[in-house]
Amino acid sequence: MAEFNYKALIAVSDTRVADTINFILGSHNIMDVVRVDCTHDAIDAMLDIRFDLFFVDARVPVTFQRNAVLYGGIDYIRFIRMCEGRVSEATIVFMRQQSSMQNLLETRDEILSARDAGASCVLTHPLTIEKFDEEVLPILAKPKPFVRARSYTGPDRREKQFQVSRDRRIYPSSTLDD
Repeated sequence: MAEFNYKALIAVSDTRVADTINFILGSHNIMDVVRVDCTHDAIDAMLDIRFDLFFVDARVPVTFQRNAVLYGGIDYIRFIRMCEGRVSEATIVFMRQQSSMQNLLETRDEILSARDAGASCVLTHPLTIEKFDEEVLPILAKPKPFVRARSYTGPDRREKQFQVSRDRRIYPSSTLDD
């Protein structure tokens, strides 16, 4: 098993999920972990610590004021990607609840929003060590190339690299004269 010297931030809405993530990280010797209850506290923590690994869910509140109903997990992912320096290229694991068949469209929209915001991967609860090893460890061991474009900042979303036998944009001169 590879050794990682990561600093992780957990910003999820469910304390049991945060406990599970913390346990799994500890089992992989990732001990420098900060847990927060809202994205406001997460941003404050980022002022003091340069994190390499984030766990975020869509239902983490923006702030923990009384009657707070604004959720900011997706926007927080966008914020991380807009930061300057290496933190913008950190691994971001988006956590989500398992969905029933009734809300598949909502599930699809949430996953696409997380992906478009720049999440490195999407995992569903319950999180297990096996699922972490299968999905997150390969990303930590070999991060995907990072893309910075006008419309997207985050890891390269392409799953497969395709080999092209010849460049299709280059035409023989005889074809252009016709």
